[in-house]
Amino acid sequence: MLLGTGLLKVFSGALPGAASAPPSHPTPQLAVTSLPWSATVLTTDRLILVTLEIDPNQTGTNSFTVKLVAMGTGRALSNVSISLVTTMLDMKMATTSIVMHPDGRGHFHSRGELLMGGDWEIRLLIRFADQSQHEARIRLLTPV
Repeated sequence: MLLGTGLLKVFSGALPGAASAPPSHPTPQLAVTSLPWSATVLTTDRLILVTLEIDPNQTGTNSFTVKLVAMGTGRALSNVSISLVTTMLDMKMATTSIVMHPDGRGHFHSRGELLMGGDWEIRLLIRFADQSQHEARIRLLTPV
């Protein structure tokens, strides 16, 4: 019986002072990173080309970046105000509105929450100083 108990301890590594050897090579760790998602669309009146980037396009906090180009001139637009509105299409949830902030170089930025993965509608409301308004709609699929 003592011999059986001793063998069991040897093979299970439970002997006092017995150190387990580190693996001969470390196991690789895979880092999961989401890439930014982007889409380019025209406003509903076809006057402005809108590019939206969402980084990292996952549940939780995301960075939103918008660039606007006037179709008539090809110039970037910067003297406008933009509201980004998120609506979850898979289930009834509150619609969220986020004010975009200009960076002075033709881009608008904000941070906001995508509360869950799934099908989202992103509406961009673009207002000029003369109170004219333009709208763009973008569908977004956020990984679950």
